[in-house]
Amino acid sequence: MYYGLGIDAGGTYTDAVIMRGSDGKVVDAQKASTTYPDIKQGVKEVLDQLDQNYLKDVNLVSVSTTLSTNALLENTGRPVGLILVGDHPKDRKYPAEDYIFVSGGHDTNGEEEYPLDVNTIKRYVQETKHWASAYAVSSYFGTRNPEHELEVKEVIHAITGIPVVCGHELSHELGVYERAVTACLNAQLIPITHQFVNGVIADIKRRGINSRML
Repeated sequence: MYYGLGIDAGGTYTDAVIMRGSDGKVVDAQKASTTYPDIKQGVKEVLDQLDQNYLKDVNLVSVSTTLSTNALLENTGRPVGLILVGDHPKDRKYPAEDYIFVSGGHDTNGEEEYPLDVNTIKRYVQETKHWASAYAVSSYFGTRNPEHELEVKEVIHAITGIPVVCGHELSHELGVYERAVTACLNAQLIPITHQFVNGVIADIKRRGINSRML
């Protein structure tokens, strides 16, 4: 007999259910407090409460969470460094811990308008890597040619190895400000999601559960 395990981490509680694969019946359901900042502890506590005889036969794990939604609503996303390449508005606010404007960008035809200022980018990343959880990159007309965004991403990965979100990866719209904000908000949420998913993976491996994860 095989079972499915569902885990949902909300802002207040982390819930877990075990469902029998043959008929979809829920055979156990438990609840524990969601723990901050160590989400893994709440996952461990709720799985400890489940019937271990069912848990050992789990072959499918499904996870969901509202942690990212809550972070946006409560403005508690992780700190992000934002790199704005080319002609971005300088009189508008960006939802980043810190941001920098650098030379570069393309024109409406996707041709390079100005060379990318790689040296300034390297200095910025070196100065911010001790506190940044992720970076966001937006380049002028990056939807027409993402070359500069991708080059910045490579530079950041080489120095830090942490997540980088590029504007062209999320939207093909031409609004440069909106695209930069979207990339920045997404970058704030990636560390939160990684922590939750990695916490679940580590816990089920520790328990010897060999299963697929959705």
